[in-house]
Order: sequence, then structure tokens, then C-alpha cells
Amino acid sequence: MPPWGGKEPRLGNKPCVMALPGEKEPILVDMAMTQYSFGKLQTTRLAGKQLPYPGGFDKDGNLTSDPGAIEASMRPLPIGYWKGSAFAFVLDIMAAVFSDGVGAAGIDSIGKGSCGGCSQVFIAIDPSKLTTVEHMCELQELAKQHIKSSAVAEEGTGDIRHPGAGTATTRADSEKNGVWIDDGMWAEICAL
Repeated sequence: MPPWGGKEPRLGNKPCVMALPGEKEPILVDMAMTQYSFGKLQTTRLAGKQLPYPGGFDKDGNLTSDPGAIEASMRPLPIGYWKGSAFAFVLDIMAAVFSDGVGAAGIDSIGKGSCGGCSQVFIAIDPSKLTTVEHMCELQELAKQHIKSSAVAEEGTGDIRHPGAGTATTRADSEKNGVWIDDGMWAEICAL
């Protein structure tokens, strides 16, 4: 994605993933450094839909909910505006330091975009070194109940869900009904 104030991609769009296992369903945050990942832009465009909220700029610099226009301009909005841009920059530096310069701090010198030519950062923390699994699950359930006790902000926005609830629902649906994939994308996979 472009840095804040820029028009050309200079930052990797690496995901930030934080997950805590749970007895019933996990708490999971899996987010790109942009409002919508490039995968989400693609699947939304292929489904013939618009994004629910503006996710980037078109080629003329206009804020848009059209996923195809954002893909074409390569100007997605970073999460948190300047904060998302800064977070991506710091992760690029961390990845370069951890890999002794491999990926050159996220510089995409070979022109592959989102994931090609950029370094990645993966951090895994074993919570069982800090607490018991039972206590961790108890705290998670208390936290889920706490956020769900809030009044819903606007009518029609749906229910209050914790991070990972949507993933758990999608996984259950996929296990029951199969995984949806665009026919053209499936043909490309089969051709490999």
C-alpha cells in the first residue's frame, strides 16, 4: 500500500494475526494493514458486490467502495489511516532486522505487490507459559460476555461479535456446504 500521503505502493500489506485458542471457538484477529485485504477486494469484485464501507481510492483519487477501482489504483486505505501506515513501516523494519536485511525493509524492488519481494513477520506466543488453558478460556468467556453486553450502535448493523466469531461461523458453513471459490480462480488452481 502507499505510505500515508503517497500514491504509489511502498509498504507491505502483511497481516497482523493474533489468536487465542478456546474450548468453543477461538478469539482470532487476522487483518491486513489495509481496510480490506487484496483477497477481500478480489472476492467482493468477483461476486459483483460493493464494499460495505469505502476501502480506498480510485485512479482519480476519489474515495470509493468499488473493489475493482481500488485494485486498479493500488491505493487501498490503511487501517487507522496514518497509524496503519506507521504500523506497516515498523513491521517492515522488524522483518528486515530479523532476517538480516532479506526483503530490504519491505521494499518491493521486483514489482510483485502485496506479498512478493517483501519480508514477513510472524510472532507466536504460547500462553500456557503464562497461565493455565482453563484460566485463559475462563477469561476469554468473561471478555466475550463483556463486549456483547453493550447496546448495538445502529439499527441494522447486526449483533456484537468478538474477533473470530465470524471465522468460526464461516468455517462451520464451509465444512457443511463446501468452500466457495470463483470458477475462474478454481480453473487457475486446477491448471497448476
